[in-house]
Amino acid sequence: MKSLTNILISHVVFLALFAVAAIALAQTDASSTEETDPPVREQFEARKVEAQQNIAERKEVVQERKTEIKENIAERKAALTDRVQERVTNLAANISNRVEAAIKRLTQIANRIESRSQKLTDNGVDTAAADAALADARAALNEATAIMSNIDSIVAESVTSENPQGTWPAVKDTFKAAVKEIRTAREHLRTAVAELKTATAEAGTGSGVSDAIRNEASDNRATASSSEESEETTNDNQ
Repeated sequence: MKSLTNILISHVVFLALFAVAAIALAQTDASSTEETDPPVREQFEARKVEAQQNIAERKEVVQERKTEIKENIAERKAALTDRVQERVTNLAANISNRVEAAIKRLTQIANRIESRSQKLTDNGVDTAAADAALADARAALNEATAIMSNIDSIVAESVTSENPQGTWPAVKDTFKAAVKEIRTAREHLRTAVAELKTATAEAGTGSGVSDAIRNEASDNRATASSSEESEETTNDNQ
């Protein structure tokens, strides 16, 4: 009986020691976990912050690159604008020279026709119709000259303005108006030549005068061709 009691006491003591050991082990694990968790969280947070910083840095680099690209484009546009201004100015000067040359040529023809008309008048030929057409031609030439008088200023104002596309139509309209007057003058000169030929034929003054008038008509056609070329150049560059 005593032996059984001793055995039971031994078992109780063993179980008590086992329970104490289990409790101690659990506390040790809990303590170990508490000591390990904070460093892991700190590392995670540190990596998160680092990733956010990297993203912000990349965004900043991308934004700086965009700004640099915009500045480069702006510089190239400014350089291109300078080249375009020079090109347009030269083109307008070329058209102006053609138009003014046509005015000069038609004026010379008008002077010759007037001289021929005066000679016919002195010989008793009625040149009233031719003189009227000649006066209309001179009026048109004077108008064309007046229109072209400020063309350089108009072109300069257009190409240097903040809105060249908005101001360029005024330049085109100026050239168109001048060319229109040139064409009108040319038609009146043709009429004047035709009237002189008719008056010469009716007066029967001889082929010499008629041949001279035909020479004037030939000059007229040459000038008309020059005028048309100027007009085509204006239209091609609208």
